[in-house]
Amino acid sequence: MIGEPFLLRQALGNLLENALDFTSQNGLLRFSAERIGEKVELRLFNETTPIPDYALPRLSERFYSLPRPDSGRKSTGLGLNFVEEVVKLHGGSMRIGNVERGVEVVLQL
Repeated sequence: MIGEPFLLRQALGNLLENALDFTSQNGLLRFSAERIGEKVELRLFNETTPIPDYALPRLSERFYSLPRPDSGRKSTGLGLNFVEEVVKLHGGSMRIGNVERGVEVVLQL
């Protein structure tokens, strides 16, 4: 994959940190990567409660944040916005959705 290493590392770090914040103590995180033609598809599955429907379209909006389940604390709301911007800079797309038993983020680069 060709890209800006610093930005990609930061984006993947933000994505993983966000997933960890919303994973229960015994929850499962699964990360996978697959080459599909000229693109790379990265998937992060988080075994957690579903994201409320009202929040799904706003997750990558700058400064939008949901309270963390364990602490109720909110973040700056910049992490997923940064991830999406980096993905777009690399000609890709980001999709976040509820799936069976959790939430999945799909990045195509």
